[in-house]
Amino acid sequence: MLKKHNTIRKWTYNRFGEDLRSGIRFQRPHDVKFRILSYNILSQGRIDRQRHSFRTKRNNFLTWEHRLQAIVREVTAVDPDIICFQQLDFRDDNHINIDIEDLLTGLGYDYKAVKRKDPKMDGCAIFFKTRQFSCEATTLCELDNNYAEWLTDCNSVGLVCRLQSIKNSAKIVVGTLHLKFGLEKQLTRLAQTAVFMADLQELCYEDNSESPHPCIIAGDFNLEPYSDVHKLLVKGKLKYRGLLMGTENYPDHIFPPNFGIDCNMRWTLMNQHNQYESGYFCHNLGFRSVYRYRQERALYLGFAPPESEVTAFQGKWVAVDHIFYSTLPIPEYFEFSSNDGRYEKQLKYLGKWSLPTASQISKLGGLPSCICPSDLDDVMRAKTF
Repeated sequence: MLKKHNTIRKWTYNRFGEDLRSGIRFQRPHDVKFRILSYNILSQGRIDRQRHSFRTKRNNFLTWEHRLQAIVREVTAVDPDIICFQQLDFRDDNHINIDIEDLLTGLGYDYKAVKRKDPKMDGCAIFFKTRQFSCEATTLCELDNNYAEWLTDCNSVGLVCRLQSIKNSAKIVVGTLHLKFGLEKQLTRLAQTAVFMADLQELCYEDNSESPHPCIIAGDFNLEPYSDVHKLLVKGKLKYRGLLMGTENYPDHIFPPNFGIDCNMRWTLMNQHNQYESGYFCHNLGFRSVYRYRQERALYLGFAPPESEVTAFQGKWVAVDHIFYSTLPIPEYFEFSSNDGRYEKQLKYLGKWSLPTASQISKLGGLPSCICPSDLDDVMRAKTF
């Protein structure tokens, strides 16, 4: 079973990544090549509380001892330089699961973490190898706010770290989050994304600079490709006012006027009503998704595989875990173009760890299983900056 899993989950590289691997092109001396892993590892507390949700799974596959061995196997096999965890268990308000902490600090990682509000005992964390990076700044993102209707009783969190390379002092901003689950929670996920983006951009635009640091966001977004929030992230804009949402329409505003987030999803002074979001959100980070989904490949490349890659089962097999990375707008004097009008300069994508299709993961026992310790598959990619 594990051998079959390893034939499905393998590294695939783009042309630039293949050229580096084959020696056709070379990494510049000051460049930093790194791998980033995003993983919702499934809170053991949730398993213990909701055993009925996993009644079709063998009990020994659900024990922490079994799952920890599988997590250790996956982390050590891919050897990431940065890890973004969601649903990571906490011992108390300030201390994460001791097994994960001991394992990764023993492998040379440091970390930052944020727990969800009580009574929940899990949260998000960002681990980074100390030989590669130091952490310059951290923002703990509270994605639950009783002053905004769509953020009430959400109990979701996110985390943003500005990391600095030990090798060349370059900076990169990394964020992870776990958005609210539920088909009826589109408005909540949009509001949470806006708050998270405001916190993210605070660290991207250091000292109010006009040029942002390169950034990556990774996590369990609980939304599918081409949903409204996904479009906002990869297209850079969303006019949501009056937009159809199931059988209803989006409202004119997501936040009250004094909430402090403008249409660019940036924190602003409460008296600057001219910047108040009015049914419209946008950003200029130029996010691209690491995983090109079936519809996108059919649109841009003219062909597509028979099945899409998936990360979770939510009544059906879906892709709800994502990694996005920032790009820059192509200057007018450049003699080339791209589908999205952006190009990769500070941060260049090299390759990804392929995800299984629905039929492939079903044949391996679904999620979780004897080889997959979570109910969500991990997503992984290699970058250079």
